[in-house]
Amino acid sequence: MIILVCGGDGTGKTTLCKHLAEHYGFEYKHFDRPVSKEAAKKEYFDYIDYVSENNLNVVCDRMYDGEFVYAPIYRGYKIDYLEEIEEKIKKQVKTVVVYVTADIEDIIHRVTVRGEDFVQLGDHTLIQSLYEEFMQKQTLEAITVNTSVLDEQKAFRYAVECLDKAMRK
Repeated sequence: MIILVCGGDGTGKTTLCKHLAEHYGFEYKHFDRPVSKEAAKKEYFDYIDYVSENNLNVVCDRMYDGEFVYAPIYRGYKIDYLEEIEEKIKKQVKTVVVYVTADIEDIIHRVTVRGEDFVQLGDHTLIQSLYEEFMQKQTLEAITVNTSVLDEQKAFRYAVECLDKAMRK
């Protein structure tokens, strides 16, 4: 099984990933920025095969969703394999998407406090918008966790409650 946790920088995504991995005893996988569109596609498709062939359970801290959002802004290309990768996932490994979101003001505060500067401050609204578009286009089972409404523990408990239901299906 893959729990794909997605969302922009500063939403609480990585914190939730680590809690979920510990809670379920799943592996934690963080995908770094790929070197190219082709390399990204190969890495994600190969990883799905690897998880499927080895019957792994994993919490992914972003995956192809990051390419959908960040590539057009920072790498100058758009992905063209969303449907293809989701069909592959559906055939090979149960996957639930956990979309972590927050209010822009909270996101900017969090990344500023952490001293992160990969994302330009003016880009957070665009990133949020692209994640909303991604969530509209993607077709996997999904839940949304808003960390501006729920504190860390409540967000975790809500995600577990939803994921437990999804895993029983």
